[in-house]
Amino acid sequence: MIQIAMIHTVQSVYMSFESQLREALPDVPMRVFHVLDEFLAADAAPDRSGCFTLANKQRLLHQLQAAVLTGADLILTTCSQLSATALDLSPFLQTPLLTVDGPMIEAAVERGAEIALISSAAGTVEPISESIRREAARQGKEIHIHVFCDDLAITALKAGNREEHDRRIRALAEQICGCDSVILAQASGAHMREPVGQMTGLPVYTGLPYCAERVRAFADQKRRQEG
Repeated sequence: MIQIAMIHTVQSVYMSFESQLREALPDVPMRVFHVLDEFLAADAAPDRSGCFTLANKQRLLHQLQAAVLTGADLILTTCSQLSATALDLSPFLQTPLLTVDGPMIEAAVERGAEIALISSAAGTVEPISESIRREAARQGKEIHIHVFCDDLAITALKAGNREEHDRRIRALAEQICGCDSVILAQASGAHMREPVGQMTGLPVYTGLPYCAERVRAFADQKRRQEG
């Protein structure tokens, strides 16, 4: 059995991500621990840039270190706004770290240079763009990120108005032209993968499917090591 400590910043993801992961990996036994810290995302971007303050980096490090103390085999962050900073902090951890968007970004960069990024929160744009740039550098590729963002979409979702959130994401998708792929920045918007794909005719990348395959590979490796 694999033990996973998840760190969330959005309540709807906290409520749904484990069940979605279990549905994607029905044959992988897992035990999951959760931390929901909405302040991590709220304070990450006081100027809406998405750049972490020093105080918030320390806060995230404490949450990651607390996750290590659960005895988890793997720490999984489910918010793209955390990803780049969490990876920067990973050398200070004794437990492997997986970010929800890392595997999908790797696949999107492999697909093509023109990447459309749909985000429902302005604070996520720079962190996930930084993650995309890092992955492109790792692959030795030059990419262009086309940003489509509507802050009111996440506001609607947090208020429980999923219909309004989805309408706003569709409006962003209608603007996409000349791209090779689409990344949906938020795990909370993953249910829009199929509608956005139908509207754009492009492959749409969301974190969960690619993240699930990485979790499966990690679980398989753990099982082999245990004999």
